[in-house]
Amino acid sequence: LAAKNGNSLRCAFTLHVETTIVGMLNLILYRREGCEALNAEVALALVDYCARSMASLAIPLSQNEMLRKQKQPKTPTQLRQRMQHRTPLDEIHDANLDSQYKTSVASVSLARYLCEHIESLHLSAQTRILDTHDYLVMLVPLIDEPPWTRRRRQIESS
Repeated sequence: LAAKNGNSLRCAFTLHVETTIVGMLNLILYRREGCEALNAEVALALVDYCARSMASLAIPLSQNEMLRKQKQPKTPTQLRQRMQHRTPLDEIHDANLDSQYKTSVASVSLARYLCEHIESLHLSAQTRILDTHDYLVMLVPLIDEPPWTRRRRQIESS
């Protein structure tokens, strides 16, 4: 995965491409015309992609390394030790977790735009949103415990 010289930056950029594409899709689908321009196959693929991303955010924190990394950040001392002793493979793994998280959170807003303009989508995509994946039920754990918020521990003063 890493280059022979240990440079993992190229791999991190490759992982970031997916996040960038989802961000651009958010810009395009913000307006109804973007959803109207989708053909049935692309709309179905986007609906499925958003469902997979929302499902990955709904996995409990104890079993979800991607969320645990975001919601339970390391202390500065732990972070310093990690940075000093990590390998290029560790760097790629961290970049992958960051990229997955950012992409999954951006996919939630993408799902919002698909739902907001649902009447302009093909019937097959509407059925997939409402029946197959049931986006409303998928959103319940995300509303109950939002993965994009982080609670900081209070430091007790003596």
